[in-house]
Amino acid sequence: REGYRAWPFDVEPQSTVGAGDAMVAAVAYALLAHRPLEEIARWATAAGTVTAAKSGTQVCTLEEVRSALDRVRVAALGVSCG
Repeated sequence: REGYRAWPFDVEPQSTVGAGDAMVAAVAYALLAHRPLEEIARWATAAGTVTAAKSGTQVCTLEEVRSALDRVRVAALGVSCG
């Protein structure tokens, strides 16, 4: 089994409303696209970060997440998770 840690990129947080929901949606999207775990972590972190940078109850768009993926740093944990 594998494990990864993802670091969000710097944003000025406006609201955390919906950030967790955006992360869950990104996980579902990446799973349905049969992405590897490392990419799932990247998608989830990008979605949550983009959403936190929006005001009120606005959430990220698919295009915003896609454009932010390369800004998320992901590293293998280096330990077995199972």
